[in-house]
Amino acid sequence: MFSDEQFDEWINAAKNIAITYKTPIIGTSHSDGSYQNCGVSISISYCIDANGEIIYLSKADKRTRIINLLTKEVEILIQ
Repeated sequence: MFSDEQFDEWINAAKNIAITYKTPIIGTSHSDGSYQNCGVSISISYCIDANGEIIYLSKADKRTRIINLLTKEVEILIQ
């Protein structure tokens, strides 16, 4: 499991990478939130544009998303 501080650290690192390399960044954790049978974990995902702006952040939400990087629209597919 990660802390909110770790999550913020990862997001800030991803923003810096996006800005440095002028590229969008998409990050995800384990799709079901589990890790090595630890029993406690939170699934995360995020998308950051090439300017370091957050397109979306997600914690504990395993729904599938479609991201349009041109319009920065995110569609959540209902399962």
